[in-house]
Amino acid sequence: MTNFLIALQFLTRIPIGEIQFNEKNNFINSVKFYPLVGLLIGILLVGCYSLLNYFLPSLVLAVVILIISILITGGLHLDGLMDTVDGLMSARDKDRMLEIMKDSRVGAHSVWAVICLLLMKFALLASLSLPNVLISLLLMPVIARWQVLLSMSFWPYAREKGLGKLFLAKGHRHSFIVNGLAIFLLVFWLTGLLGLIAVVGNLVIVWLFNNVLTRKLDGLTGDTYGAVIELSEVLMLFLFLLLLG
Repeated sequence: MTNFLIALQFLTRIPIGEIQFNEKNNFINSVKFYPLVGLLIGILLVGCYSLLNYFLPSLVLAVVILIISILITGGLHLDGLMDTVDGLMSARDKDRMLEIMKDSRVGAHSVWAVICLLLMKFALLASLSLPNVLISLLLMPVIARWQVLLSMSFWPYAREKGLGKLFLAKGHRHSFIVNGLAIFLLVFWLTGLLGLIAVVGNLVIVWLFNNVLTRKLDGLTGDTYGAVIELSEVLMLFLFLLLLG
């Protein structure tokens, strides 16, 4: 239970009180619960959408759901996306890019990236029909946080030190596979074969994205994990709209 609560505390702003834990071991073991935290986020988003759908038009509702999703996570993954974009768009050498990614200042490229991402999410949410929008809201956070397990399992960490390095361990590949089997069953149950095709498409694109990042940075970082989550979420919405409507 402690490991799940650590994952919940790290990935969301849901208040759960103080947790007593062994820093290294619990951080490592908490990673396997990331998709479960994503499922909780998805359930909250589905609940909010279902309730507010009685009172708000679809365009306004899409904006409100976006705001709620940011409030739940505290914008943590958006921050990672912004830092990643600032580093990559600087077109400097690896060490300088990593240094820029640690800088708390925000660059113009990252602002545009977040604006484009949020506009895309808004348009996709507003375009999805019922019940597919509810299915998408449920599955999107699960699959995106599963992709972090993928990223931790198959690519090295780019920094010698860093918060993200606390979470790394050889056992993550097993957790990635076990969570993946559960996710594939859930997706197939809710969406059939087309949903599975969407998940595989998402997986391939994130794999390619991580390869690009690794060529640039010699590995991944905590910021790029956040970027992976944001990329995966918008991709999932796009693929579900394309395949499910």
